[in-house]
Amino acid sequence: MAAGCIWSAHQTTANHIARTFTERQQQVKELLQHSQSLIHLTTDTWHSPNFKELQAITAHFVDASNTCQKALLS
Repeated sequence: MAAGCIWSAHQTTANHIARTFTERQQQVKELLQHSQSLIHLTTDTWHSPNFKELQAITAHFVDASNTCQKALLS
């Protein structure tokens, strides 16, 4: 059953990530605009086995329902 769910090309994964990012970008902007707290940013850097450097930027905040949230920005 899982064989039908596995992508066969690396580009398929890249396309999916780019499409999902674009779709969620406006939602994340609205969440951050309506934050009930200051927005705290964290970064994480690492390198892959093929020596590519990667970095993540994450926002941490309290949303309108007073729940701690985090959002991957980049």
